[in-house]
Amino acid sequence: MDLKQVLVVIEPESEKQPALENVLLLVKYQNFDITLISCDYTQYLVEGY
Repeated sequence: MDLKQVLVVIEPESEKQPALENVLLLVKYQNFDITLISCDYTQYLVEGY
């Protein structure tokens, strides 16, 4: 597998970040870019913005 870039979604309310932990293990074996995205939930969008 030849990875060039990996996208990781971070949940700011969660103490554990399994996606980030997994990609940090992978980067030890192969060099690639990591892009982090923080995903935040907003209730008012559900109720109709």
